[in-house]
Amino acid sequence: MKQKAVAEIERFEMEGQVMPRYNFSDISGKKYSTSSTKGKIVVLKCWYIGCVACIEEFPEVNKLVDSYKDRDDILFVSLAMDPKKELVGFLKTNKLKYATVPNVKDFMQHQMNINSYPTHILIDRTGKIVKVVGRIGEIKPFIDKQLLATKL
Repeated sequence: MKQKAVAEIERFEMEGQVMPRYNFSDISGKKYSTSSTKGKIVVLKCWYIGCVACIEEFPEVNKLVDSYKDRDDILFVSLAMDPKKELVGFLKTNKLKYATVPNVKDFMQHQMNINSYPTHILIDRTGKIVKVVGRIGEIKPFIDKQLLATKL
């Protein structure tokens, strides 16, 4: 119970902060950087292959991506601890519709201070962390709020 409370406090403290600078390449070679994602809403999933809860939520995660498939102003990117080769093999039998960035354990743990998985992070168009949650089902209302705020 205490560990769960600590994780919630850490997530809450991230909200309102500017996302640490990043420059990632996903397993397909596509690049994502602080400057290239500016002006877009970014949804990050932090996970690793050995995390049962991370894998169990794949169907719900994929459904979320599908619900925004016609939008080009939202990016779904997963940050994984695992090496590219392992991820490529794993994702052949476990479909994940997020772009997947390999080998970012150090970034997640040291730059972002993430110690609980899965962790989902919503970043607004300016690069600010809007919401950090442990379950994917909690983030959709916050994505919709960001989209609504853009229209106003």
